[in-house]
Amino acid sequence: MVSDKILVQLNNAAFKYPAGDYLFTKVKLTLKEGEKVAIVGANGSGKSTLLKIFTCNLKLEEGEQIINCKTHYVPQINLSALQKAQPIYEYISQFYDDWWEIPAKLEEVFNLIIDLELPVQTLSGGELMKLNLAIAVRHNPKVLVLDEPTNHLDVASIAKLISFINDGEGKNYAYIIVSHDIFFLDQVVDAVWELENQQITSYGGNYSFYREQKELHLRGLKRQYDLAKDKLEKTALLEQKNIENQAKRANRAKRAFLKGGVARITAHGAGRDSTGDLQHAQSTTIDRLTVEAEEKLEEFQTEDRHLAFINMKNTEANQGRTIFEVKEGILTIDKQVLAKNINLKVIYGDRVVIAGNNGVGKSSLIQALLAHVDPTRHNELAKLSGEIYTGENLAWVYIDQNYSLIKPELTLLQNLLDYNKEITESKAKEQLGKFQFKLESEMAKPGGNLSGGEMVRLIMAMITSFPIDLLIMDEPTNNLDVETVEVLIKSLTNFRGAVMVISHNIDFLHRAGINTAYIIKAKKFTKMLVDPSHKDAFYQALV
Repeated sequence: MVSDKILVQLNNAAFKYPAGDYLFTKVKLTLKEGEKVAIVGANGSGKSTLLKIFTCNLKLEEGEQIINCKTHYVPQINLSALQKAQPIYEYISQFYDDWWEIPAKLEEVFNLIIDLELPVQTLSGGELMKLNLAIAVRHNPKVLVLDEPTNHLDVASIAKLISFINDGEGKNYAYIIVSHDIFFLDQVVDAVWELENQQITSYGGNYSFYREQKELHLRGLKRQYDLAKDKLEKTALLEQKNIENQAKRANRAKRAFLKGGVARITAHGAGRDSTGDLQHAQSTTIDRLTVEAEEKLEEFQTEDRHLAFINMKNTEANQGRTIFEVKEGILTIDKQVLAKNINLKVIYGDRVVIAGNNGVGKSSLIQALLAHVDPTRHNELAKLSGEIYTGENLAWVYIDQNYSLIKPELTLLQNLLDYNKEITESKAKEQLGKFQFKLESEMAKPGGNLSGGEMVRLIMAMITSFPIDLLIMDEPTNNLDVETVEVLIKSLTNFRGAVMVISHNIDFLHRAGINTAYIIKAKKFTKMLVDPSHKDAFYQALV
């Protein structure tokens, strides 16, 4: 429950890094006891910086920074940590000196028992998030700062996190959350702070309410632009008519002069040369309206970046064709059965999700299936047996969680040329430019030095450089900001080929039009009775 007690406050706040532009200026924000706030904004807008300010790891450039309580930062799940042989107690000791106290808190809050002698790599993503939250709770803060808390969590783990925040011990805290998972945000937050154009705007309500208000604002800007443009066009027509009428009056005056009517004309002032004054006044009006229309257009285009979409090329000649079919398939890894009774048929245009908790074999199924299409993808561990049919001359594209299509040693330009052997260098540069890689220095950047958002843009530039029939994506929204997810959703909506996706992001699945769901559970592969088009029912079925 939100109270009037102020925990964190920024007054006339501004921040910039040395030799850099301001991330935000003249900002006033207040976090009250019990409040749960989401921070949203494009990559690079300053979300992570703001988290550091609220946890006192950074100081403001200007303004007042008031922190009236203890805050604690809960980091993103670090996949590299899950690959270490480091004992769990050593991992805990990095964040909490009395590490032996954590297991009791972990069992108390999450009913989870772990052996501290085991290596960190034995933990699942959900278990690591619970461990990080137990550490945070033991610090006894008033504010928990969560950075992408649902990354790499399955739906069951996300449900437990929601329960912790809303109903468990976590309900006693205030929250500042950065997350791309809209379904999660809708369940937990009651306010949204948006970082855009060096400003922070506060919206009441959950994320969906914020999105509705933002859409209304964008429509308002569009109407203002249309009105300014319409006014400009009408003024231009009026000016043209005035000039034509002035020319007619001048011609009449000239004829009158030639007939000796100078005295009469002069007496009535009709002989004054007012054409120049009129044209100057009208030109000034036209210039003002032009600037007004251009300003509204620029503001609308700046705020409406998410309306752009990736134009995925379709091979519509394959409409209705079966891309692949598996009958009574069995998925094994090292001769151990992960899933059986696999009956799956995908036709051009289908929208399919493979659901299930972490570790049940979803990614292994995709990799084993791809090995039947392309022998070079042969997987030594994952095997798929049964009756398997794959259509001929069909283009498949697979994007895994680690963006393995990108070769770290190659530049952006070289990656695209290597991926599409038929594209020319000039066309490759044009293609990269469509995805905001416009400078030669950007195109020369090594693939291994890209941020998460940059990797996604490069991947999209690569896969949209030629037509495809089936796009397979494994957790595609991880590492994406909300705006980039919007672009991906609009791209999939415009793509007419087949889509098969592994994702725990229910809002993404719902809005991307995924309408068929299969699940791997208890080593069985079955078609679900509900799908993401009914997102609440789909969520409950997964939980």
